[in-house]
Amino acid sequence: METVASQFLSLQGGRVYQVLYDHVSATTFDPDANDGQGHDYYGLLLSNPDPIADLAFYFPDRVRAGGAVLFQHSAVRELILPANLPESVAFLRVAPSTADIALPILRGAMQIGSINFSVTAGPDADGVQAGSFTFAGEQRLQPGERLTVREAVGIEDATAAGLSVTIVAIVA
Repeated sequence: METVASQFLSLQGGRVYQVLYDHVSATTFDPDANDGQGHDYYGLLLSNPDPIADLAFYFPDRVRAGGAVLFQHSAVRELILPANLPESVAFLRVAPSTADIALPILRGAMQIGSINFSVTAGPDADGVQAGSFTFAGEQRLQPGERLTVREAVGIEDATAAGLSVTIVAIVA
């Protein structure tokens, strides 16, 4: 459908364009459209950065060492998990007191990293302990693949509880 475009904003692909030059629009949007005489029809006003997907969960109980699934996400679109998960966060409401905890992160059945809590790190002023991630390389989850966080297997801490995790991924 053609319309007369005159000083309005157009949202296309997560970007906002402003009409710079009055024209009759084409049926499909072309951000590079011009009149062939040096007049661009559109100017990029706002650009959305890479779309972010937060994979978040809260596990309120005590974190044991039985290997049970704490969280599982089935990807519906391609997701990029960056190396070292730089913007991701993990917290325990009750910090470990007797043993370090390493919660495996799996892609399908393969371990690709872990969420780690150390007894020596101790809690912050609010009693919450931040965790760290061991996650060496970028991972691309394809639609249908699963990302799983499991309980550790082995030594169990007597107190650790209230696990809160947000893994920041980029939608490809």
